[in-house]
Amino acid sequence: MTVAAESNIRKRVTPSGWAALYFAILAIAVWTPSLFQNGYVLLGDMVFTPAMHSPVSMLGPVRGTMDIALVYNLAWLVSRVIGAVLLQKAVLLLIAFLPGYLMYRNVPATRQWSRVFAGTLYAVNPFVYTRMVMGQWGFLLGYALLPVVFASMLKTTRKPTVGRFAVTALWLAGASVLSLHAGALALMVAAVVIVFEMAKRPRAARTALAGLVVLVLFLLLSSFWLLPAVHGGGPGSTMTRADLKVFETRSTSRAGTALTVASLYGFWKTQIDGLMPRRYIPLWPAFGILMTVFCLYGLFRYHSEPGRGPGLLALATLAVIAFFLSLGARAPVTGGLFSFMFDHVSAFRLFREPQKFVALIVLAYSVLGASGLDRVLSRRHQQERPPAAARRARAVVPVVLLALVCLYSFRMFGGLLGQAKAVSYPRSWSSAQEYLEKDSGDWYALYLPSFWYMRYDFTKSDYTITNPMPFYFQNRSLPLSSIEVGGVRLDGTELDGYLQAALDSGRDNGNMGAMLAPLNVKYVLMARNDASVLFKYVERQRDLEVVRRWKDLVLLRNKVPVNRLTLVHTAGSYKSWEAVGRKARGAVLSGSHLRKGLETVLSDNAGTAVATEKSSGRAIEATIPARPSAIRQGPPTGVSENNALLLSEPYSNHWEIAGQARSSPQLQLGVTMAFELDPTAGATKISISYFYLLLWLGYALSCAALLLCFALTLYDRYSSGKKRNAAVT
Repeated sequence: MTVAAESNIRKRVTPSGWAALYFAILAIAVWTPSLFQNGYVLLGDMVFTPAMHSPVSMLGPVRGTMDIALVYNLAWLVSRVIGAVLLQKAVLLLIAFLPGYLMYRNVPATRQWSRVFAGTLYAVNPFVYTRMVMGQWGFLLGYALLPVVFASMLKTTRKPTVGRFAVTALWLAGASVLSLHAGALALMVAAVVIVFEMAKRPRAARTALAGLVVLVLFLLLSSFWLLPAVHGGGPGSTMTRADLKVFETRSTSRAGTALTVASLYGFWKTQIDGLMPRRYIPLWPAFGILMTVFCLYGLFRYHSEPGRGPGLLALATLAVIAFFLSLGARAPVTGGLFSFMFDHVSAFRLFREPQKFVALIVLAYSVLGASGLDRVLSRRHQQERPPAAARRARAVVPVVLLALVCLYSFRMFGGLLGQAKAVSYPRSWSSAQEYLEKDSGDWYALYLPSFWYMRYDFTKSDYTITNPMPFYFQNRSLPLSSIEVGGVRLDGTELDGYLQAALDSGRDNGNMGAMLAPLNVKYVLMARNDASVLFKYVERQRDLEVVRRWKDLVLLRNKVPVNRLTLVHTAGSYKSWEAVGRKARGAVLSGSHLRKGLETVLSDNAGTAVATEKSSGRAIEATIPARPSAIRQGPPTGVSENNALLLSEPYSNHWEIAGQARSSPQLQLGVTMAFELDPTAGATKISISYFYLLLWLGYALSCAALLLCFALTLYDRYSSGKKRNAAVT
């Protein structure tokens, strides 16, 4: 290639293009060699499977937050087009590329080196590394949008237009869809920008109005997950002080928690301490001190500048707030306030793991640090042109800083220094899927061990990952939500509690099949790993039979008949699930409508299975058979007469039955549902459906707001174009 050709290429490639290439190479360096190997990278919460089966439906029943449902269903849709392996490779590349490049594009710095430094620091640091090791890909994608939210909010407050209102709201909503935590952090960034713009600029009322309009648009865009979350108590409704203790910010070094947080560490899971770069870097706390000094240097120089000053002050203030919030309840000054907010504000419980606030400290380090580097590079010698030696020395500064940043988080490179391995799922898993597909019945599967995080031999790692079985196998499975951390059970629902009672009864009484029958569990699939030694009793149950056995899996079938719908004519009672476990045998738990009572009284007869004519996750149609006159006799002693239809689904008052005097369900055994039937003779056509008005209303509002935002953006561009044309003519 000639010199002239090289020169032309350099002219055609803009600085932004070179920066994109730089950050792409950086991202490739992070994930090489796993990025180019066939297979799945399984890290912490990052569990991709060939099926990408979403355990949550977009239309309900609502289990968890609907933003997660959207992300998983979008991942499933994209994986059907490009394949799950390629989808994950793209996600891996994006979570390493986007933070750096979007910071580079949006940081308020004038020097190219300063912007590159800001992007590198934002993408390569211990906080991001820790989240990568834990596989928090949704949070990292939301984290990448924080610089965009910062820049977009600044533009909106300074030159408010309908298009900018819409764009800023879309960025906020996008961060929230990817991660509720990232969305909350983005809202904090937007709020502090508005406050400082109001304080530092005239026309504060206009700035406040701009922020209010953006907030309203954001709320409308987020209605599809926000309305069900607020109505259902929110994702923090099941969190307690136990969560706060388990996930508190920790330090295993002598530096102390405060300096650990300032140095971008402090993750609660001390089991991964051996992977942290700080163990191999002497004087690592000096990095936090150095960055603080460098940021203060830039802040003092530019805080009074009309352009970037308010934004820098906003981020500096936000960093201080984030520092104390990151310390959580252990903070010396604000710990009591943090505990009070956690106890009394459900939404605040999202941050039971307060170290996530460190993301805002990284944001401040990157932006303020870029201003500091701007100051270093823009200093002028007393002479009009500084000596060549001074210019060369000054040019070395950004290179040294970039090297220090990469060295400080050196374990990020090379596939997280070998932690990111591309692996394949065992052949036994696909064999089990083929077996389950042959049974086209309407049933649930239970995956054991019932822990949320476990280690699997095929991952070739000593660290735990999220149980991939609900995402790998395509049949319906019990929607469990409880996790166990350090021997403490968290996030438990009634379903989780009943399952634990069923496991305990199976261990003590050998009747696990009878206890699982009311949940419509026909198959139990158990992985053989380190945790399965606690579940050896499962293979010895009287009412479970082993149908297939592999080296790393065992598949059992329930001997007790299971049905989604069961017709019963009696009502009993139960005192506790433990008492039920002592009496459970066969199908007696599906033989009557069981309500909470002072004693446990069960019917000796099983109910009548009702065949479904149409069955989906949200709708059921069936015909109730007439009750034979030969068995129309009084119920046993202690059991009352009651016509009811049992539905083996986790209880939700959004299920309803049509054509009956009472359409809403009642609790059955404290965990599933029962519908009272009119005591009429003859066959009856019934229809049961799930309908959650707020969910549909949320989707309607979100779709309308999305269309509105697109329309406002197009209108703004059209208006700007007309103004430019008018100015030219």
